[in-house]
Amino acid sequence: MKKQYAVIKELVDHHGNKKRAAIKLGIPIRQLNRRIRQYQEKGKAAFIHGNYGRKPVNCLSTEINNKIVTLYQTKYQDFNFMHFTQFLNEFEGINVYYSTVYQLLSQAEVDSPP
Repeated sequence: MKKQYAVIKELVDHHGNKKRAAIKLGIPIRQLNRRIRQYQEKGKAAFIHGNYGRKPVNCLSTEINNKIVTLYQTKYQDFNFMHFTQFLNEFEGINVYYSTVYQLLSQAEVDSPP
């Protein structure tokens, strides 16, 4: 996005060649015209993604992550990760995938028993 901003700013400020700018960015002239309009309306903010700085909707909170690790270390330490995931879903009310549990416990340096 920095490159796109720089090229479009240069184009608008110095009345450059749209065709050359479109080729440089690898976009059609029609899209270049949209980006120029956005730049003129919003400035540099037009090049920042709308979700920048937000957490993904499907991201677990730090509190839940810590709860999963704590539950495994205290209550379910003899379970393998797959069995632990099933118990989380059925009895603890925490609906997570095996891959999430595996990743969390691996980051906490916890090994799954055989």
